[in-house]
Amino acid sequence: MRADLFLVLYLIVIYNYLIINYMKLFFKERLGFTICGFILMMSISSCAGLRKANEPSLHTTAHRNRSVKERSHAKRHTRADKESPKIAKNDTRSHNHTRTAESKLRSQIVAIAKSYQGTPYKYGGQDPNGFDCSGFVQYVYAQLDMPIPRTTSQLSTAGKSKQMNQCHPGDIILFGKNNRVGHVAIVTEVSGRDIEVIHSTSSHGVVISEVTGSHYWRPRMLFARDLVHH
Repeated sequence: MRADLFLVLYLIVIYNYLIINYMKLFFKERLGFTICGFILMMSISSCAGLRKANEPSLHTTAHRNRSVKERSHAKRHTRADKESPKIAKNDTRSHNHTRTAESKLRSQIVAIAKSYQGTPYKYGGQDPNGFDCSGFVQYVYAQLDMPIPRTTSQLSTAGKSKQMNQCHPGDIILFGKNNRVGHVAIVTEVSGRDIEVIHSTSSHGVVISEVTGSHYWRPRMLFARDLVHH
């Protein structure tokens, strides 16, 4: 727009120059200059008026563009605010679904283990004909396509370490003396500080025992492992 104003002003000057030369032919020089000066002033005033008339238009256009951008920005924020609760709700559902699946898996581990209650003990045994302690644990997990180590020594480092007060059904507890692992069992129930397990013992085969209140088993409890999250 500024270039257009300069062009108009330039044309006005040329126009006035021609008028001056024309006036020299018919009027006296002073009168010609006076008239041309008056014409020049009127032309400049017209240009100024034209510029002022255009300025509001430019301001209005800029204001309109800014308003459009602000409305668009507000719409994006509104859309994001509406979508945020949906994302949070989906995350919550996903978390709940994961917890439900884990709880179901733990329940299945316990149910399968209990189904072999009464199976006799057999040294090195790892099938329903007879189990030793680690063979029993490995067999139960294998029924759910969860491969785990075979021996108690290997199971002592498998999965995720847990404190006794963090145990859940489906976890395993390692037993022994002087921090030397010698026995393993599957947790079946946790009630406060009381822990119940199922294991294959050399004297009774596969049985359920409440170990935290046992004078035999409690002193031999070493640590727990979580094989579900291994």
